[in-house]
Amino acid sequence: MLQRHALPAGILLAAGALCYLTSPAPPLLIAILVLAGLCALAVQARTTAGRVDLEAMRSRFEELEDKAWELSESEERYRAITDAFGDLVVIRDHQNNVLACNTAYAESLGQTPEAVVAGNVLPSLKDEMPAKETGQAFEAMLCHPDDSSKRSQSELVIDAPDGRKWFHWLDLPARDEKGGKSAILSVARDITSFKRSTELDADARKQAEQANRAKSRFLAMASHEMRTPLNGIIGMSKLLGSTTLTAEQQNYTEALERSGQSLLHLIEGMLDLTTIEAGRFVLRPQWFDLGSLLEDTLELLHAQAAEKDIGLGLYVAPQVPARVRSDGERMRQVLINLVGNAIKFTETGGVAVECETAMQEGAETLILRIRDTGPGLSEEDRVRIFGEFERVDDQNTRHAGGAGLGLAISRALAEQFGGLLELEETGPQGSVFTFSFPLEDAEYAHDQTLLEDHDIALVVENPVERTCLARTLQDRGAVIRQPDTDFSGCDTVLVDCDLAPETLEKRRNDPAKQTSRICVLMTAAQKAQWPQLREAGADAWLTRPVRAASLEAVLAGKVEDRPASPKDDQPAEDTPVAGPKRRVLLAEDNDINALLVTAALSKAGHDVMRVHNGAEAIRQSAMRGGEEPGYDLILMDMHMPVMDGVQAIAEIRRQKNTVPILVLSADGVAENRAAALAAGADGCLSKPIDPAELLAIVADITVGEDTGQSEAAS
Repeated sequence: MLQRHALPAGILLAAGALCYLTSPAPPLLIAILVLAGLCALAVQARTTAGRVDLEAMRSRFEELEDKAWELSESEERYRAITDAFGDLVVIRDHQNNVLACNTAYAESLGQTPEAVVAGNVLPSLKDEMPAKETGQAFEAMLCHPDDSSKRSQSELVIDAPDGRKWFHWLDLPARDEKGGKSAILSVARDITSFKRSTELDADARKQAEQANRAKSRFLAMASHEMRTPLNGIIGMSKLLGSTTLTAEQQNYTEALERSGQSLLHLIEGMLDLTTIEAGRFVLRPQWFDLGSLLEDTLELLHAQAAEKDIGLGLYVAPQVPARVRSDGERMRQVLINLVGNAIKFTETGGVAVECETAMQEGAETLILRIRDTGPGLSEEDRVRIFGEFERVDDQNTRHAGGAGLGLAISRALAEQFGGLLELEETGPQGSVFTFSFPLEDAEYAHDQTLLEDHDIALVVENPVERTCLARTLQDRGAVIRQPDTDFSGCDTVLVDCDLAPETLEKRRNDPAKQTSRICVLMTAAQKAQWPQLREAGADAWLTRPVRAASLEAVLAGKVEDRPASPKDDQPAEDTPVAGPKRRVLLAEDNDINALLVTAALSKAGHDVMRVHNGAEAIRQSAMRGGEEPGYDLILMDMHMPVMDGVQAIAEIRRQKNTVPILVLSADGVAENRAAALAAGADGCLSKPIDPAELLAIVADITVGEDTGQSEAAS
C-alpha cells in the first residue's frame, strides 16, 4: 500500500522539475504537476501514520488481554484459596455494601457469590450493632490501619439457613494500591461446634459440681451419724480399759478400740478425699517437733508390727531440723497410711522409716522414705496402686484387705503439701515409698554428738531395727559392735528382751563383761518381765519403738531401773488430775456421748451439768452468777434439736458471757467448724473424744481465759 502511493508522487514531481528546466513549458502545466506530486506525498504520509497507530493499538490490546488473563488467573487462585480456607470472607465498603465474597460466605447464606454481591446480602445477626457504632468502628480502622487495637474482633451469632451458628468475626481495614477507595475485609470462623461443646462442658461441670456438693453433704451427714456411735464405742472402750480387768478382758477391750479406730480412719479418709476433690481442702500449718511426731506415729503402729513379729525402726538424719512449721496432723496421716500399709504387706524382716533433707530445685526438701521387706510390687500394681479404691489383690497379698483409699488419699495430701508421693524401683523384693515436700520454716538443734566414743553392743536380732539403731547411735558419736562380737569392755549393751537372760548370764560369768551396763529393749507386752530381769541384774530398759531422747538418757546413765517411755510415767486415767475442780456445762443430746464425757470428767473430780439442747444451755449459763459460781467451761455439741450449737454460742456471746466454749463436733465439714469459731467458740474437739485429751484441755482452763486450743482437724 505504501509503495503504491509513493511511486506516482515521485513521477509527478520529477516531470514538473524536468519541464521547468528543459523546455519552455507553460507555467500552468508545471504548477499542476508539482501540486499533484505534493498531494500524492500528503496521502502517502497520512497512510503511513495510520498504519503506525493501528499497530500500536493492536499491541496494546494484546497487552491488555494478557493482563486480564493474569488477573483472572490470580483472582481464580485467590478465590480457590479463600474457598479452600473454609472460613467466611467478605469485603464491604464504608456503606456496608458487599463488594466481594468467597463461596463459604455465600453458602452460609444459602446464596451464590454473584447473588450475594448483586443483592448486597448480609448475614442476619442475632444482635445487630447500631449503624452509628459500625461507622465509628469503620472510620477508626481506616484512620489507624496499623493499630491492632482498632480492629474489630468479636463473636457473632448468625441465623443461617441450617440453624443458628456462632462465628469468631474479625474485621480488618483494606485499601487499594493507590490509597484510594477503602474497604473492610472480614474473616469469620465457624465456632459452633466449639461453643456447643463448651456449653456441654459447662453443663457437665455444673452437674459434677452439684454432684460433688451432694456427695459432700451426704458424707458430712453420714460422718456425723457414724461418728456419734463411734464416739461412744471408742470412748467407752478407753474408759473400760482404765478399770481393773483380767488379761482376757483387757485384750477384748483393746480389740474393740482398735476396730473403732479403723472405722474412724476410713470415715476420715473418705471425707478428706471428697474435700480435696471439691477444692476446699486447706492445710493448717503450725510449729511442731518433727522427731516427736515421727516417734509418736511409730508408737501408734508398733503394736501391729509386734503382733506380726516384725521390726519397726526409725532413723532421722543429723541435718534434719528439730522443729518445722507445717500441717503436722496431715503429715502424721500420710505416715500412718504408708507405714500401716507396709506393716500389712510385710511378713518377715520389718519396716524402716528414714527421714532426711536435701536441696531440690533451690528449696530445702524434707524426704521421708518408708522401706519394707515385703514381697514387692508387680509392674501392673505399680501403675494402678495410687488409684482410688485400688489395692494389691493377688494371691500373695489378698489377706491384707483394706478399702484401697490409703495411697490415693496420701498422694492427694502430698500434692497439697506441694510435694510428691512416689514408689521407687526396688525389684521383686520390698518396696520403698517416698514422701517429700519443701520446707518453708525450720529450726535446727545443737550438735548431737552426745555419745562420742561411747562403746555400744547391739544384741538385736531384727536387722531392720538393728540398722536404724546403729545409724542413730553412730550419728551421735558412738562406736557400734555387731551382735556376733564379744561385748567385753563395752560401756552399754542394748539387748532384746528374749536374749536378755542369756546376756545377763554371760556378764555374771565373765569378769571382763561385768563393767558393761545392760539395757533391755521391750515391747509393751513384755513389761511384765521387768521385775525378774531387774533381779537378774539388768540396769535399765527401753520401750520399743525406742525414742531418741530416752535412748540418750539411758546411755548417759541418767535413767536407772525405770521405763524410759513418756507413757509409762503418766498417771492412770482413773486418777484425779492435779489442779482445781472445774464446773462444766455440757450441752449434748446423745445419751451415750453425754455419759462418756460425764464419766471422764467426773472420774477426774470435776462437776458436770448436762443439758439437752442449745436453748437449755443459754438458760443454764445465764442462771449461774451472783452467789452461785458460774461455769468454768461449756462443752457444746454442734447439732442438737430446738437450737443448735452455733446459734447457742452466738446468743451466749451476745449476752457478754466470756466463759470458754469448746465445741464437740462429729461434723467433718470444715465450714461448720469455722462457723462455730466465728460465732464465738474458743476451740473445736472432734468426736470420737479421747478422754485424756479432754481432761488435758479442762486442766488448762480458768474462768475468762481462752482455751488456747486450735481447731482439731478430723
